[in-house]
Amino acid sequence: ATRLVARLRHVHGRVSKLRASLASDAGWGVQRDSGDTRVLYQAHASGCLRIRVDTQVDAPLYDLLALLREVQLWHKWIPSLGGLGLSEAEELGRTSILNMCFRARIALPWPIQDRVCTFAVDGVDCMNAEDAPQQVLVLLDSGDAQQSCPFSLEARPIKGKFVALEMIESGIIITPAEVAGTAHTLFQIIAVVDPKMFVPKWLVNLAIRNLCFLIAVQIQRAAAVTRKPAHLARTMDPENSFYAFIRRRMAESLP
Repeated sequence: ATRLVARLRHVHGRVSKLRASLASDAGWGVQRDSGDTRVLYQAHASGCLRIRVDTQVDAPLYDLLALLREVQLWHKWIPSLGGLGLSEAEELGRTSILNMCFRARIALPWPIQDRVCTFAVDGVDCMNAEDAPQQVLVLLDSGDAQQSCPFSLEARPIKGKFVALEMIESGIIITPAEVAGTAHTLFQIIAVVDPKMFVPKWLVNLAIRNLCFLIAVQIQRAAAVTRKPAHLARTMDPENSFYAFIRRRMAESLP
């Protein structure tokens, strides 16, 4: 019981901090703004990169969650640019419907070694009226990876040369249009990463001004991407407990 209470307090604190981080533009520098998509950056004294994307997506909440959940299909829609991009991604395991552990390998321009990030993916259902504003949150953090994996992460060694990349107190907030007061669903992400290196300005520009913007454009195509056979085989599976849960919660919480 004590561990459960501590875990709930930890999650509550993460939710509050994530909401506060995305509620204001204070301290953020806008790197690119197309009207319905903004990419922002914040330098940090620790050397961590703080990246934020706000975009409006004309797609149902269900499709957005499917886009994020199917980690094995990320390579089908996440773009690459100038040698920078996703090499592979996988789910290592899960401890519940909403608590998973993912691993992603990121290719960087030569001669920089690949980065590998192992991180917890913890869904938080804030769709009840008392949780106002009604939102779906996804907490991302390398520090919680082992808690969201049912076996030792050491049992899944990583092949090839790489440098471990840490994701810290990051996350995603998805807010329905009627709650956000926007034309379409508001999709916001903040990624705080320790790249384990000095990042030259040209690489920051490539990653933030260009690649992050292209990823946001692809997220805006969520409805089209998740209607393809590879996604439908998973999202329409009546035995899939995750999508059965999502359908039930949407029926209960959305008008």
